[in-house]
Amino acid sequence: LSLNGKLVVNQPIVGSEATLSRILKIKSPYLLHIATHGYASKQVSTGYRGNFWTDNSSGILLAGAAVFREGRYNKMDPKAGTGHMNAIAACGMQLDNTRLVFISACESSVGSRPTQEMPNSFTQAIRAAR
Repeated sequence: LSLNGKLVVNQPIVGSEATLSRILKIKSPYLLHIATHGYASKQVSTGYRGNFWTDNSSGILLAGAAVFREGRYNKMDPKAGTGHMNAIAACGMQLDNTRLVFISACESSVGSRPTQEMPNSFTQAIRAAR
């Protein structure tokens, strides 16, 4: 694929390779497409400095999510962890030279009212990533 004269290399991360640790190793791709299940809650918890967006309220599901959800902890892959990437983790992605991010996930833009302390949706977290 060529975009604006630049070659865009497709390096899909699928199935059991789509873990949080693998996703966080991505370094400023020209384009990033995330296609998975997303989740969000409009619930806001009260924290020390007012309203904080709770840690697991918005995110995407990755490899291992079904095993964790079903409580089959003895079958969990340590590399996959819980299979969740929440909005807080997404803020830590290195996307400073990324030109475009596609997020194909349900509820990826759903959130509560914005706060200064935390992102209020997975999409906002991606926008905050540097």
